[in-house]
Amino acid sequence: MAAAVLVGSYPSEAAFVIMVVSASTFLASLISVFHGMFNAFERMHYNLIVQIIERSFTITIAIALLLAGFGLVQVVLVIFAGSILSFVVSSAIFRTKIAKPSREVTLGEAKDQLRRALHYATTSILLTLLYTLNTVLVQVWGGNAAAAFYGIAYNLAIPLTLLHTFFLGAIFPITSQMYVKSFETLKMMQQKAMKFLFFFGLPMTVGGFLLGGNIILFLYGEEYAPGIAAFQLLVLVVAIKSIGGNIGNILAAANLMRLNTYTVAVATVVNLVGCLIFIPPYGPTGGAAAFFLANLAIGILQLYYLRTRLFKVDYGDVVLKIAIATAVMALVLVLVMDMVHVLVAIGIGAAIYFAVSFLIGALDKGDRDIIMKVFRK
Repeated sequence: MAAAVLVGSYPSEAAFVIMVVSASTFLASLISVFHGMFNAFERMHYNLIVQIIERSFTITIAIALLLAGFGLVQVVLVIFAGSILSFVVSSAIFRTKIAKPSREVTLGEAKDQLRRALHYATTSILLTLLYTLNTVLVQVWGGNAAAAFYGIAYNLAIPLTLLHTFFLGAIFPITSQMYVKSFETLKMMQQKAMKFLFFFGLPMTVGGFLLGGNIILFLYGEEYAPGIAAFQLLVLVVAIKSIGGNIGNILAAANLMRLNTYTVAVATVVNLVGCLIFIPPYGPTGGAAAFFLANLAIGILQLYYLRTRLFKVDYGDVVLKIAIATAVMALVLVLVMDMVHVLVAIGIGAAIYFAVSFLIGALDKGDRDIIMKVFRK
């Protein structure tokens, strides 16, 4: 009888946890609206304030509960309480520092906003599919081992794009303003954004590709060697995202969000077809190849739309000196990578790259000044 009661308690507990997590997710979607408003009004520090308050509350109480012997249910409830706190604080800041939401609802205006938001929502859904489909299909067609190899490669490579994500989030409001106020300034800003992102993205890509085997073996051991090729393919996405930096923001600011949607839709199809072709014979490497090709399609289409619908970029200024510094770094890495520990090799590569970049002026004073202005925002 006791065993039956114990077994029967697990489904109800799991259902409760799922229900609470779902409620937290719903609140997170509401909170993201406030955070988007803070970004739009260039008050990004409010996002940081909210996160500090919420994380301090959640982490402190969760650790205290765990130390006191409480379990998963209590910790999940603390996370839910943190979501409520985040929503309340975000709402209060918005009402007092930005604007008071109107209580009136205009059906026509709501329909217009929904129509304009449709492309954003569609793009978001397609991107979610793009970033999750391969992991699922690798496991379905390759098994748990293949999924593990793909997972470690993906989890090492994709976080290298975080700089790209944070930087674009910071300059999106400025991008929108410049499209309205000064088109020439927008062109110059796009040139500098691409150059800045490529300055960091290309050496990370080349270094990651060359040292990928050593990194995987150091972190996970010989048994995860089948994930090396997948990592080397996935790390190429960093450079692709870098050279296409901020184009999506510019298209959105120019009321051409539909082109972003078309681009991601094409990439989703390319990814799905690539998965069907490459995963059955090549497993995790095939999944990585499909993801790489999908992101390559995004990069090519975004560059095409930028050139044909808005303006051209001086790619010589963006690429040439950065490529030279990266080539010198790559040559040094090839010579030393099998002679020293991988962490030492990473340090040597970074030192060589930044030294050569400084000597040849890969980023000039104007580049650095604009970058500093962006981060001060």
